[in-house]
Amino acid sequence: MTRDELITQLSLLEVNENSYSLDGLRSSDCTCVVQRDEQWDVCYVERDSPYTIATSSSKEEAYQFVFEQFKK
Repeated sequence: MTRDELITQLSLLEVNENSYSLDGLRSSDCTCVVQRDEQWDVCYVERDSPYTIATSSSKEEAYQFVFEQFKK
């Protein structure tokens, strides 16, 4: 899934834009996609502490994971 596709799908699901970040970590409670070396991590930030919930070799897979999490 591309970045634009993810943004469109999250909008259709009425996910608040403050609930996620595709541009790195935020200091508020949200799901974030972060590039680290050769991999992409999906992190959840809670009380300013990030927790990795998934790791992928591609950003497209990371975006797909984020979509699946919000779709639940």
